[in-house]
Amino acid sequence: MTDSSRRVVLAAVGFTFFIDMLVYGIVVPVLPRLAKPAGLEFLGVGVVFACYGLAYFVLTPVAGWLIDRRGSR
Repeated sequence: MTDSSRRVVLAAVGFTFFIDMLVYGIVVPVLPRLAKPAGLEFLGVGVVFACYGLAYFVLTPVAGWLIDRRGSR
């Protein structure tokens, strides 16, 4: 991998991480306010966040394994 392609990969990973944290940082403070009129309790909101975190934790290594086996497009 050349130096310029490494920079592109690093920039893409950094941008993806930034967008993920930005969206998560916007949703976390707002979701409890939106959940109350929808009839959700704090437990329901917690379950939603826990499911997201668990799915991310489980599926990230699986996605990495699949990419290693099949290669990028």
